[in-house]
Amino acid sequence: GAAASLRIDDRRAADRHAEIREQGGTYEARALDPKRPVLVNGEPCAKRRLHHGDWISIADTTFVFTDEEPRKAGQVDLSIPKEDLG
Repeated sequence: GAAASLRIDDRRAADRHAEIREQGGTYEARALDPKRPVLVNGEPCAKRRLHHGDWISIADTTFVFTDEEPRKAGQVDLSIPKEDLG
């Protein structure tokens, strides 16, 4: 499938900290560095299926996973909550 990269301006994030992968119509977040966790809804996980509205935290950066509309294969929507924009 198609791949895309997202670089986070966060010194605590590893170069390859995590990935979000589509698996049969659903998405999962996976930590790539065992020393640096990924949090989904505040809980550390090595791998977790994502649902609409889940909060994904990588280092000090948090995204909200949205899965509201039909999309092209491989398209993922991530947004940063307004309160985190500074």
